[in-house]
Amino acid sequence: FVRCIKPNQASTSDNFDAEYCRLQLLYTGVLEATRIRREGYSWRPTFANFVERYKILAFPVTKLRAVKTSAMACEKILQAAKVDNYLIGKTKMFLKYYHLDRMEEAIADFHKKVISCQTLGRMYLARKRLAKLRARAAMDAAQRAEAERLEEEARLKAEQERREREEREEAQRLIEEEKERVRLLALEEEQKGLEQEAAAQLAEARRLSAIQLQEQELQMTAEAIAEKELREKEAEEERKLAEAAAEETAMTAAELEALQTHLAEVEKFADESRKEKEEAEEQARQQRLERTRSKMRRKDMAAKAASEAKARAEAEALAAEEARLAQQEAEEEMRRIEAEREAEERRLREQKEAQIEARMKEIEAQAAAARAKAEVNSAAAAAAREAQERAAEVARRAEQERLEEERRLQAERDAEEAAIRAADYTRDDFWLVRRVNDLLGEDIVSEDVTIDKRTAKGYLNKLGAIRKHWKKRYFVFDIDEMTLKYFDQPKAKKPKGQIDLENIMRVFVPPDSKTMSGKHSFVIETLHRTFHIQAFSDESRALWVAALNAITSFRPSHV
Repeated sequence: FVRCIKPNQASTSDNFDAEYCRLQLLYTGVLEATRIRREGYSWRPTFANFVERYKILAFPVTKLRAVKTSAMACEKILQAAKVDNYLIGKTKMFLKYYHLDRMEEAIADFHKKVISCQTLGRMYLARKRLAKLRARAAMDAAQRAEAERLEEEARLKAEQERREREEREEAQRLIEEEKERVRLLALEEEQKGLEQEAAAQLAEARRLSAIQLQEQELQMTAEAIAEKELREKEAEEERKLAEAAAEETAMTAAELEALQTHLAEVEKFADESRKEKEEAEEQARQQRLERTRSKMRRKDMAAKAASEAKARAEAEALAAEEARLAQQEAEEEMRRIEAEREAEERRLREQKEAQIEARMKEIEAQAAAARAKAEVNSAAAAAAREAQERAAEVARRAEQERLEEERRLQAERDAEEAAIRAADYTRDDFWLVRRVNDLLGEDIVSEDVTIDKRTAKGYLNKLGAIRKHWKKRYFVFDIDEMTLKYFDQPKAKKPKGQIDLENIMRVFVPPDSKTMSGKHSFVIETLHRTFHIQAFSDESRALWVAALNAITSFRPSHV
């Protein structure tokens, strides 16, 4: 989305109203969206980008190429930078907005330390080379040639050792890579073996399951055949009993016909019972087969259903036999059925009443739950209002803190600009004496040095070029000419020497100044030479050092 912000209410150019723009950002929700974004994990670099940028903070320089872009490497870098409150995902990091500044500060500090080390190293090498050149200058031709020969031999030997070391490191790296490749191949082979073993076990389990299913089907088929033979045998016995009963009773034709009719009905009822029994058994068998094919998860339930079906079929057969033998009990059976019907009606009525009562209790429970929910919603609404009030209070405090922070930063900027103006010696209102007192923090007066608006003058002792003895000279420090000249006496026209202020690198008091042959000394380092100067008092030395540093430590490019 694009948010158009008006710089001012008059629609004029080169007129930016900061407060007016801030209110627009506030009312359009940009500041709130920014705040919410900052509270989350707004910086989400990938493992590769994060490790490539910051791996130098946690790993040696000689092993940077071997660092892998993994979560472990990222976590090690964060621990080295002392960063907390972060999350690690599958492919990227989840960091707060201020973590980026902290990591960049760590990189900047690292680079500063590197530059310091490089500076010290270059200084050491330059001094070593200077000492070597001075030593060579003091040699004759033969000695110089011999020294150059020895130096060349040492250089070649160091080069040969460096190549051998690099070859050993390369060979070690190749050996480690080969070991890693062999380990990965072994892991792949082991994985393949495990997969093949799992596949074999699965095939064996499927084969055993198929065999078990076949055995169960054969067993159920044998049971069905045995049950069929048993039913045929029972029917044959019933027919024989009926014939024997007909012969023994010597019934009349009408009675025999009635008996035959009754027997036919009984046989029909028995056939129907057998058919129902067969259908039930067939259904139970199908159910058993179906449950068995689903990995026998319901084997016990299938067996129970089969036994119940068998018991039900046997009960129906027994009922048919009783009906055939005891027709006279039909009326009693009707009364029993009537009593069962009444009992069923009573049971249904009681069940209906119980359901109604349960429904009433459920309605009461729902009403109580609704009341409780209403109370909870009321409490939640009150909590929401309270949270909103707290959020408004937090926002107000945050706004106050922001304003205070802006005022503090403005004060710091003003103080910094004032300090820069005070240190800018190119300004017409610059006073050297005031700048020296500001640097020293107090007003120091010495009879040996005179400081006015743009110059400083006074006697100092200067150590000779070969450090044999001190020479008293009259020094004149002029800001307009940007020079430090020294004369034999104040009235001399031609200086004995001159130091350009632009060439001065630093002015300092050495740590061993009290143990040198001359006390109250200080050092002026230039690009070409180092001057050892001796004042006549600590106050005079402090004034000269502060005056020189007031100019050499400031460059017009700082403004």
